[in-house]
Amino acid sequence: MEPALIVDTINSTLANSQSLKAKHIKVVAATYNNQDNLIISTCADQRALDLLQYVETFLPLISQGHNTSTLEDKQWFKIQVDRVSTHSMSNFGPRTILMAETVHDELTACNPAYTLAADHIVSPPKWMQTKEELNDTLRSSLVSAVDNEDTAKELLHGNSLAAFAPYCPLCTYQDRPPVKQCKKCWGLDHMADKCKSTTRCWLCTGEHKEEDHTPEQDC
Repeated sequence: MEPALIVDTINSTLANSQSLKAKHIKVVAATYNNQDNLIISTCADQRALDLLQYVETFLPLISQGHNTSTLEDKQWFKIQVDRVSTHSMSNFGPRTILMAETVHDELTACNPAYTLAADHIVSPPKWMQTKEELNDTLRSSLVSAVDNEDTAKELLHGNSLAAFAPYCPLCTYQDRPPVKQCKKCWGLDHMADKCKSTTRCWLCTGEHKEEDHTPEQDC
């Protein structure tokens, strides 16, 4: 849903509310972050908590049938856990991908510092790779988030967390947008459907598609 339409829908719903307090709340911006979560902003002199009281009146209108949850946007401190086992290990039967919730339970059971941080964990561990990608690797990284800087520092101070036998190293998660690369010209920051450049072969940079490349063009 377009941000401008989201803002208009929410403000119209609030204006038509029977609550006088709701009528005074005004949404001024709507943006999507790198994870496709929707960030809604009110006027600077209003609070997110004021808007949350009336979220059920407009959420069905903008969620378009998706399962959604809402919360006050606070500063999060994200922690990356590396080299975590992606599959359950067994001498019998096929390996199965570990659910992120299973990893969370394992971290809680094996690490007192993680258990103490439970009240501040606002985003439990999530795999940084897709299920398809996890199928092809035995270890991967997860990212979790806490709402308290001291809690994040305390976890990072330990340098690692135990999970499924080994100790897994920790680091501060760097939230970078995914790199876009065009498969038509192989340039960056755009995709092929919006590319206005000449078609290039990634093997030799010639003006032809990869499937039209011949051995004579290698030089």
